[in-house]
Amino acid sequence: MWGDMRVLIVDKEPVARSTLAEVLATRSDIEAFDSADNVTEALDKLQEEEYDILLLDSPMPEMSEIDLKTRRHEREGFSKIERNR
Repeated sequence: MWGDMRVLIVDKEPVARSTLAEVLATRSDIEAFDSADNVTEALDKLQEEEYDILLLDSPMPEMSEIDLKTRRHEREGFSKIERNR
């Protein structure tokens, strides 16, 4: 549908990460996927790679989804966060 997409799975539960990875592996429109078990690791991966989709477990123990977006934007030099409605 959208072409080859890159996906980052962020979930504290290994079973959830592996199950999502198995499902994504069956999709022809997913070019690649990666996983992180916490928000700090996700931020590091987001700095190293570009992803089209971020699948984020909620709630994460370290910070909320909004905090993650804020930190990512701060690292990338953005000053404003757009809210999806």
